Amino acid sequence: MKTRNLTTLIGTLLLAASANFMLVSECSAIEKVNSSSKNGITPETDSILAQNAANALRQLASARSDISKNNIPGAQAAIGKTLDIMDRMKARFATMRLQELIAAARIRLTYQVPKKVLAYLELINPVFEDIREPSALTEVKRALARAEGFLKNSDKDAADRELAALTDVLLYRTEVRPLALAERHLLTAASELDKKNTEGADRALAESENNLNILALGTYAPLSETQTSLRQAVRNYAMGGGTAASASLEQASHAIEHTLKDAELKGRNELKKLNGDIRALIAKSTQSGEKLASSIKALWERGDSLAERAMDYQNAAWEKFHSSDADAEDIIEAKLHIAYAEIYEFTTGETQKSATELDTAEAYLQKAAPRLSASEKTTMDMVNKDLRQVKAELGKNQSKQLERYATIRDSLSQMVH
Repeated sequence: MKTRNLTTLIGTLLLAASANFMLVSECSAIEKVNSSSKNGITPETDSILAQNAANALRQLASARSDISKNNIPGAQAAIGKTLDIMDRMKARFATMRLQELIAAARIRLTYQVPKKVLAYLELINPVFEDIREPSALTEVKRALARAEGFLKNSDKDAADRELAALTDVLLYRTEVRPLALAERHLLTAASELDKKNTEGADRALAESENNLNILALGTYAPLSETQTSLRQAVRNYAMGGGTAASASLEQASHAIEHTLKDAELKGRNELKKLNGDIRALIAKSTQSGEKLASSIKALWERGDSLAERAMDYQNAAWEKFHSSDADAEDIIEAKLHIAYAEIYEFTTGETQKSATELDTAEAYLQKAAPRLSASEKTTMDMVNKDLRQVKAELGKNQSKQLERYATIRDSLSQMVH
């Protein structure tokens, strides 16, 4: 951790020493940022991010293991390695490079006259057009305009507050958000370890893991592409775009077919079944009515459940289970069928299918039960109680049922993680 802090200090001093650089030199650097970010995160870049996120998760798993053994130096070393990996990941995001430009502007406020800082802001202003999220871009433009207004009135403090707010937008309202949050929690963990607070450090590491999991799955992973296309199909149909909805369903199907080429894919049969149902729905997409709309939504929800299962398997592999552990696999599969039961009950109204899914989930839980620890068996008893209530109340009290489904899924997630 000391090495990293020293590096940060040196970087800050070097940045401050650049006070007399010509704006034309800055323009060249900014153009370099701009040219590399025009198309946002590409599939190739996203694949690299996912690999780095997976490596970071392994380091975090090592850190949490060291914490459980009260090996604070070992945990600190693993956190340091994770932060180094994150630094490489940050370089892949245009918004992180934009944030660095704003950080440079805030440093300039400490030693330059407002006129020069204003010239710098005006120079980098066009770079922000590369932000892909419309709402974030709107907020950035407004904050920049306010900061420039305060600088024209020589109000440095107010300008700095606007630039700080702009930084928050770049970090937490754009595609870099999971990484920014993961780093924030990781730094919190490092701070807690410095105070010998291992419990607080472990909680912070768990939060960091949650955000890195999003990146590890990959935004452009085929299953995510499937979800994006299914979501768009729902929207298109809702707006009366039957043809557009059909095209989105086709895209979702192609994405699944691409996913099925993965030789190590878990849940291949479920994906094949989902794809078959998508193809069947495409043939009916010229029809109209609420039933078709609910069918499209149900497909999206099933895909969402499969995506969550993929994350559960990755978590199981990186944390206390191994991906081949029967206990973890049975619990993960049970959780998937619980999700399916909820979809059939509340999205398509097929309570008989819901009952079948609940029976399947129960069978997986019974298979896992003999190998659970004492604490896990206590949790399993609660799950079985809620499961019996869900089965008894199928098609009845919706609010209570939804609450029970959520409780069961949360309990099973705790057992996996």
